[in-house]
Amino acid sequence: MKGVAKASKELSFIKKAVQFAYRLRPVIGIDPRDGSPTISVDSRAASDSDSLGAVMATLEKLAVDGKVCIVFDEFQDILRLDNAKGLLAEMRSTIQFQADVPYFFTGSARNEMMSIFDDMDSPFYKSALTFSVDEIEPVLFTRFIEGRFKKGDRRISGSVTAKILEFADGVSGDVQELCEALWETTESGAEISADDFSAALDLIFSRELGGYEAIVERLTPGQLTVLRALAAHGDSQIYGNEFVMQVGLPTSSIRRIVG
Repeated sequence: MKGVAKASKELSFIKKAVQFAYRLRPVIGIDPRDGSPTISVDSRAASDSDSLGAVMATLEKLAVDGKVCIVFDEFQDILRLDNAKGLLAEMRSTIQFQADVPYFFTGSARNEMMSIFDDMDSPFYKSALTFSVDEIEPVLFTRFIEGRFKKGDRRISGSVTAKILEFADGVSGDVQELCEALWETTESGAEISADDFSAALDLIFSRELGGYEAIVERLTPGQLTVLRALAAHGDSQIYGNEFVMQVGLPTSSIRRIVG
């Protein structure tokens, strides 16, 4: 219901949604920051067993003019809810009769998305066409990165861009984070080089330090010992005699910790 309010610029559309979803006791409000309409839903009504069906029925009624498209982002997170299978079954029973409403289900955890749509025991089994998004082609990514830096009055060569893609292993979010850090640690008019990576990585590390410390605090003594050895010596000979002696743990323990 909040998504309906956010997507619409017409107050009449919101009022129509409220009318259809009367069982949820929704209330129209105005966002003081930008004046856009908002919808709040009574928490007691939203926890009713038929609240999901009520919202989805509202979406169908709003789609009669052909202007509604429903997108569930990170859809695999539904698996973390209580009674996930029951929720999926209820959604499937409603969606299969909504011929005029296009639904898109996107997610970044491919295995979990596959378990929803490809597992024979799942209520959503074979209920949607699958489209996988592969890594962005390096040529296209390079062109995009160079163009964005150029707009900010910074120059970056193809070799440096290739280093960015290699360092981030082609993961778009990591590429974006590294580029943003390079941007923040250089001046307008600069020509960015590989020498600028150190300052950018220091910035990223300072931002993530709290998270890293929290992870380290949860490690067992054995895990911490192996982590320190990996940081000092790398992982090329992780099961070799020298590494095993440095760690002071049997190979079987190291395999269990790493694996």
